[in-house]
Amino acid sequence: MLLTAFPEEYDGSITARVYAGIMATMDTAAWRQYLAETFEKKYVIKDTNYSGFDSVPQWKDGTTLPLDEAEKINDLTMTMLFYGMGFKVTRKHLEYGLSSIIQGWADSLSMSVGHTYGTISVAMLDAAFTTTIASLGTKTLCSTTHLTAGVSTRSNRGAGAALTPANLDVLRQRGANWINYRGINTPVLLKGPGVKLIVPTELERTASKIINSTNETGTGNNDINTYKNGASIVEEVRLTSTTAYFLQAPGHGMTINHGLAPRPIRYMEDCGNLVHGIEFDCVTGIKRPDGIFGDAGV
Repeated sequence: MLLTAFPEEYDGSITARVYAGIMATMDTAAWRQYLAETFEKKYVIKDTNYSGFDSVPQWKDGTTLPLDEAEKINDLTMTMLFYGMGFKVTRKHLEYGLSSIIQGWADSLSMSVGHTYGTISVAMLDAAFTTTIASLGTKTLCSTTHLTAGVSTRSNRGAGAALTPANLDVLRQRGANWINYRGINTPVLLKGPGVKLIVPTELERTASKIINSTNETGTGNNDINTYKNGASIVEEVRLTSTTAYFLQAPGHGMTINHGLAPRPIRYMEDCGNLVHGIEFDCVTGIKRPDGIFGDAGV
């Protein structure tokens, strides 16, 4: 059947409305401030997780140049997940004058897609202290025992303490003492321009005091606030924990990958109903834990 069997005044703007609603929802999403988005049309994405060379060895005159072979510790494999949502319009909806509510359905579809994107994205932080990840050596995202090539450990996890200036400094020191996968000290800057403090809604007020106050909060001796303007606050309303907080350095390792994202669909069923929908591919992955340091709080 021809799509033009439906009145043009109903059908003309629905697809555009759905897509515009999704874009508006995503543009204001908190996760877009701390996740790196990439677009790649592949069903399975494979990438080298850790590889590199050791420190430069000394080369004495008259000797053979010492070599250090590149070491590949692990591969990151991400498989796309496919999502689809839609709603159906029948002739009866139009015959009984219900065309005005169809725009509301379009808006609800946009909100649902935005909710799904947000849930997928924030899941990485929600599971940062509890769920192990194969590409991180079967460790959690925030762990005290991330392995290096030399089987030593490094920590990007706080001690389970409340959000305070002193406990933020603990995470900052974790970054300053960060050891890369080859066992070499590679400090991660966790205070200054580009650094983000990611908190749930329940900690936004506390975070604002720490970052914006001239004097250190909670003290009576007029101490200066060493964390004033030391990070920008990202309030992530989808975080399930009310106590967890994260410091993220520029150039972090968390990514969300889209394939066909998002693509409107519209088709006529054999029975004559018109279906409006949206489909998209999406996968989240963590290539390395180097960019983010977190504390589960108390």
